Amino acid sequence: MKQFFNIPDNDNDIEKESIGYWVKDLQNSETLLGIIQTAAFKRLFDISFLGAIDYSERNYLSNIDRNRASHSLFVAGIANYIATERNYSHELKEHIVAAALLHDIGHIPLSHSAEPYIQKHFGYGHHEIGENIINGSAWKDSGLKDALSKSFDINFIVSLLNFEAKDDGADIFNSKINADTIDGIIRCVEYKGINQSNVLNRISIARAAFIDNACISKSKRLQTLDDFWKTKQFVYNNFINTKHGILSDKASQIFFIEYNKIEHKDLFAEEKNWRGKYSMLFKWLSALKNNDMPSCIKSYDLEYTTRKYEVVLHEENIKKRYINSKHKKIIDNDELNIYREVNF
Repeated sequence: MKQFFNIPDNDNDIEKESIGYWVKDLQNSETLLGIIQTAAFKRLFDISFLGAIDYSERNYLSNIDRNRASHSLFVAGIANYIATERNYSHELKEHIVAAALLHDIGHIPLSHSAEPYIQKHFGYGHHEIGENIINGSAWKDSGLKDALSKSFDINFIVSLLNFEAKDDGADIFNSKINADTIDGIIRCVEYKGINQSNVLNRISIARAAFIDNACISKSKRLQTLDDFWKTKQFVYNNFINTKHGILSDKASQIFFIEYNKIEHKDLFAEEKNWRGKYSMLFKWLSALKNNDMPSCIKSYDLEYTTRKYEVVLHEENIKKRYINSKHKKIIDNDELNIYREVNF
């Protein structure tokens, strides 16, 4: 835990331009530290950020940067910056930052990768699991409900996370360019060893998206957000929606269809427990690094959703300038010819 609050500032700008400053600032709040120190939050240090891709693809980030806890702390840092710049009350800021810390609290091992199977098998996904952990109806001894009950309005935090709140600060979570997306997309780029010079600065993007009275020109604001939205398209085109990325996620789902032995308690486990209990799944994912594919995969329809992110250059309204669309596609067996079929 301490290593997180000692993260170096890799920005060349003044200290408050660094995401590190705003993450470190969280330790000055006893109530926020109370959340971070719960078993529920600590579990996220062993939940991989990109799930199956963490095991099937070579990347440039250390383990400390490739988990849901590190992502959640950075999202909280971004929320902390925005709430501070907007001069929100101490109480409102604490609630917004707490919600940011908890936005991924329900993620199961392998994050989104196995979730489609989990949703079909159990009837709910990480959003519902997260809400149940927060309100104490699931994993009652995680410590989180106790930590929140002392200082927070739990219903308000849940409303922020469910995009139901209309209060100040709700846009930090429900905007197209939001605190979660800002860190998530930049973190994905960093997986590939890109952004070492910090060209994509989380705080600069947050300022352009959320701080109306910031001393930046309209053209500079739009250029910053345009570059970010184009980066999101790059991430989906070259990482998440590649054939290898789709195959990694599908392998996670197909494994549980084939073996059908997941238990409810597994949803609240750390990833190391899955690596032991479902070791064959992780052999599948590791094999994909060498273009070896479990032979059973070809017998399944490999449907996925592709996303396209575009900038409408003539539109100056941020809500209308950044658009996205989704389309269903299927990987056909001929596209899998680069992979060797292996019987495990």
